[in-house]
Amino acid sequence: MHFDSAFHATSSDGLMFYGSAVDHRVTALDAKTGETRWDFFAEGPVRTAPSVWRDRILFGSDDGYVYCLYAADGRLVWKYRAGPAADKVIGNGQMISLWPVRSDILVEDEAAYFAAGVFPYEGITICALNPADGSVIWKNDTTGDHAFELQYGGISPQGYLLASSEHLYVPSGRAMPAAFDKINGALQYYLSPGGKVGGTWALLTEGELIAGVDRSSVPAKVAYDEKTGKSKGDAYAWFPGNDLVITPTHTYSLTDQGVFAIDRRAYASYSDQINRITGAKQKLSTLLLDLRRKAIAVTGDDKKILQQQVDETTQKLNDLALEEKNLKGQTLHWFYPKKDLTTLVLAGDTIVAGGKGFAVALDGQTGKETWTTLFAGKAMGLTVSDGRLIISTDLGTLYAFGTSSTQRPAVHEMTENPSPYPAGAMDEMYDEVAKRVLQDYLKEKGSTKGYCLVLGAGEGRLAYELARRSELQIIGLESNKNKAAEAKKRLQAAGLYGSRVLVETWDLYDLPDYFANLVVSEEILFQGITDESPQEMYRVLAPYGGIAWLGQSADRSAAAGQKALLQWVQRSGAPASEITLIEQDGYWFKMKRGPLAGAGQWTSLYGNPQNTSSSDDQWVKTPLGVLWFGEPGSEEMVDRHARAAGPIAFDGKLFVQGEEVLMAYDAYNGTKLWERKIDGAVRVRVDVDGGNLSVGSNGLYAAINDKVHRLDLTSGHTLNEFDLPAYEVPASPDGTARRWGYVMNVGDTLLGTTAMPQKSPYAALWTTMVQDGKWVNLNELPADFQPYAPVLTSFLERFPEPNEDAWNAFQQAGLFWRLMDQFPKWGSERDPSASLEQRMQYGDSIFALDALTGRPKWVYRGKEITNISPTLGDGVLFFTDNNATEAQKQQAWTDRQEAIRHGVYEPGEEANLTPAQMDVRIVVAMDMQSGEVRWQRPVDFTGCGGYRLGSAYHKDGYLVFFGHFSNHDRAMFDQNQLMWRRITTLNAASGDIIWSRPLNYLRRPLIVGDNLIVEPRACDVATGKIKMREHPITGEIVPWEFYRPGHSCSVTSAAADCIFYRSYNNAFYDLVEDRGMSYFGGIRTGCWLNFVPANGVLMIPESSSGCTCSFPLRCTVVLKHKAEERRPRDWTVFITHGPMTPVQRFAVNFGAPGDMKDNEGRMWFGYPRPKVAYTVKFDLNETIPSGPGFYTHDFKGKTIEGTDAPWLFTSGCVGLRKFELPLIDETWGEK
Repeated sequence: MHFDSAFHATSSDGLMFYGSAVDHRVTALDAKTGETRWDFFAEGPVRTAPSVWRDRILFGSDDGYVYCLYAADGRLVWKYRAGPAADKVIGNGQMISLWPVRSDILVEDEAAYFAAGVFPYEGITICALNPADGSVIWKNDTTGDHAFELQYGGISPQGYLLASSEHLYVPSGRAMPAAFDKINGALQYYLSPGGKVGGTWALLTEGELIAGVDRSSVPAKVAYDEKTGKSKGDAYAWFPGNDLVITPTHTYSLTDQGVFAIDRRAYASYSDQINRITGAKQKLSTLLLDLRRKAIAVTGDDKKILQQQVDETTQKLNDLALEEKNLKGQTLHWFYPKKDLTTLVLAGDTIVAGGKGFAVALDGQTGKETWTTLFAGKAMGLTVSDGRLIISTDLGTLYAFGTSSTQRPAVHEMTENPSPYPAGAMDEMYDEVAKRVLQDYLKEKGSTKGYCLVLGAGEGRLAYELARRSELQIIGLESNKNKAAEAKKRLQAAGLYGSRVLVETWDLYDLPDYFANLVVSEEILFQGITDESPQEMYRVLAPYGGIAWLGQSADRSAAAGQKALLQWVQRSGAPASEITLIEQDGYWFKMKRGPLAGAGQWTSLYGNPQNTSSSDDQWVKTPLGVLWFGEPGSEEMVDRHARAAGPIAFDGKLFVQGEEVLMAYDAYNGTKLWERKIDGAVRVRVDVDGGNLSVGSNGLYAAINDKVHRLDLTSGHTLNEFDLPAYEVPASPDGTARRWGYVMNVGDTLLGTTAMPQKSPYAALWTTMVQDGKWVNLNELPADFQPYAPVLTSFLERFPEPNEDAWNAFQQAGLFWRLMDQFPKWGSERDPSASLEQRMQYGDSIFALDALTGRPKWVYRGKEITNISPTLGDGVLFFTDNNATEAQKQQAWTDRQEAIRHGVYEPGEEANLTPAQMDVRIVVAMDMQSGEVRWQRPVDFTGCGGYRLGSAYHKDGYLVFFGHFSNHDRAMFDQNQLMWRRITTLNAASGDIIWSRPLNYLRRPLIVGDNLIVEPRACDVATGKIKMREHPITGEIVPWEFYRPGHSCSVTSAAADCIFYRSYNNAFYDLVEDRGMSYFGGIRTGCWLNFVPANGVLMIPESSSGCTCSFPLRCTVVLKHKAEERRPRDWTVFITHGPMTPVQRFAVNFGAPGDMKDNEGRMWFGYPRPKVAYTVKFDLNETIPSGPGFYTHDFKGKTIEGTDAPWLFTSGCVGLRKFELPLIDETWGEK
């Protein structure tokens, strides 16, 4: 999304207006001279150009407000907050409203339209105000509540609005726009791209809405019927552009090659031929690719026949290309060739195109160049008004061009004042305090990064001194409006305001939990005390080392002040052990917050050495709310289909691995702490190869090629590099060294496996294909890459040069990682024997080193120890080795028959297999410290996953084996084709089978408490018995279950109270209250495990890189539990099966968009039912002869006297005459 990547401007009556996402100002310039007329500070970034209405301008800000100012002098007329509260979050490094206004303000027909909010889960508002006074005309604040029903989980309004006579079109980030009724704000439709198209670009023309940016890195625009929203196919598909301008007679398309002027009437007349040729080319291209692939795999006459078919198909494509070229010529009015163009505008009969460092003017009739100019930066926006052209660039520069030339254009540059505060008696004190605080902070933290809160910030002097000496982001609170205004002026003059420092009159209550790494107070520095709440101060102080420095210097301190401040600090709720009094050069209370009691860690791929895929975090529970969002984004992340190593977390830090890069972030505010680029720092297909990261108090351990790098948690610096224990490990068959496979740090021990080497490094195909900035001849590719030549042939036809678009397309196709090795297939098997036919990722030894020195402790020699089989429990290492002898296989078969007789082994489809198809492994139990084998025995794991066989350990001594399944297999599940998927549980002390059952599960199971989640159900880990619950309507006992809509190729993680998973979007389920599925819409993760409940928060790093589906959002999101007074419960969709009669109790909430469980445990079902396939379904056959019918309003922020459930009273039905509620019969079609 690039709608806010420059200072886009509007102009009227001799003034030019623009907003800044950097320093939060809206500025008015004299359009003729460029001189500043006035400035106005919002309380957050301003991302869109102001709108002009009469003598006023209107704009929105990330602070959550819409502002109306007088255009002449910038005085405030009114402002309006759309969100239900003043809650703040950190978004992309800025402190903003949870409901920012990221649309423009579209004023039409005496109504000012706008949209607010980012995450559908938190609430989205579409609103119309009276521009004269800011009063509400209508307000739709429930669009976000319908995430279950809307594609991509709802909209995220970001970009410029459009309006037709009937509809208001709201852009939705990376997705397509949504249409709302201009009269009442009701949602009409959400545009479906029918493919991989999205983005904030859109325009309206003659009954059509044209929208979209690209389709899988190729420019594309889709046309829709303006009234119905139905797709009419690609707009001007023969001339796919990045930008369009349309007139009644011509369409001007800005492309990578230049500007095309298209005759609209001629193009429309050839639409049938265009569609025929386009469809035929697509079919032939697919056929050609298939033929080329087949030709590689055969020889002799078969190869000749296929090559002839390739030639014939190629000729047909060439014939179509010639026909297409001839037709193109008949629709093309003119063409202006020019590369590096970025944006387009029409001014009268002149086309103006901006590009990288230049702009050109073209005659609209002939395409001849009439004017050109050069400038620094890339043109991102063009504005034409009052005979002037204004160019907005990505460097933040605005250029104005007029009809009259001047040899010396006026240049206005913002000059920074390095000393914005006048010299005075307090200079030395400020200097000493800032130095003292930062020296201690650097000593404690290892850097000066993070967020600092200044209580009672005054005119910003202490904030300024801290900012110029550090990398801190500083938030100052000052209740005095005049002081805050003065602070803004001075800090803006220093070039610090917005980007580094804020000073606002906000309430401390509204700031997010845990965000502050450092808290200081200028007010206490002078007054000895502050009116701010000490409890609120401690709430925002970051766990795991957040520091508060509060006190006075020697020349201002007094005993009475020290006592008062001590009492204030003690009321904060901080334990006495966290508070230190320092009586040196005054008195100072240093508070250092310790670990968050009850928070969990996530130290490896599946959370812990036991591989439970769950943490014991007591804080991560519903209701959850957004704490921060932002980086890391998708730029450095591995393609989602690679199933790359997931994030891990420890002591308040989040560690993320991308494309050969390791990054560390502050878990509570998103500050990037460090980044390390290391060749080979990538691990893909972790579903079969296991993770390569482990973290603990000794450091971050990263298995990279044949080494483990131990990195310092604070700085990322390398502490050690540990080699494989080479003297114990022979060379691989081809003479190359083994690589480091499994890795796990437990205390002073580092465990690993010597895994088979992979075929090629990450991105080897790209580095081989690209030499000196050009593609190499495909015939020169190494033999290992030749099978991909057919794909690459088509690829090179799309991308003649290896540019950024080619790189992105390469990544989207998975070509960086797919050639690293001959991985097992990505999809699912339909029977247990097929799960043995793929190549396993394994090693031939497992070993232990000293975690600090790398000294070998022991080595166990094996044959095929899969990298996903090791697990730890109570000091014992368990793993499987695929080296069973025939005698051992016979013993496993005998043990299985004995287990069947004793009722602990339930037979399944494996009974039909031959002995050769059995999957028998040797399970080894070994003392982790000494390497002594406790026991080993052969076990028949047929049906437990084959090459995907993994394991986990339960604290009561249960060793659970299962398959690392997770694919597009919902249909197979519904057709009972996964009944063979088995779970086998052993006694960890002896290896005896406790129970083994085929459980028809969809995903890799996880252990939560005493339950084993076997999607979509759960069972008792000790017995394998399915967990049951009471049906909320009939009271009958039915299986507990949850649901994962969408193809959802990922696995589940959990905290003590909740499970988290990628559904069609992100989703979670409260295990304690059993309220149904909560949907965090508009965004989704990658294809394995990326939900990390640890550090007291739920961390969801971006992992959908390469995905071309049009989800509105792509970023990292961190959620935290919030008390219900701050974040009310969310609507859910409850899932259960079983008859719905006879009814014991039935609670229906008319108009509600979802389901809700009240404090008495009663489930209220929203009605009409959400339009999804998986929910509890019923139809009341209601009769509504008159009235508006069902309605709903947002209940967040609402207080209704006499009830603790306002959600029951903010929806309903007007005009309802009757409905039918079956109680005992079969009206609902039950059998």
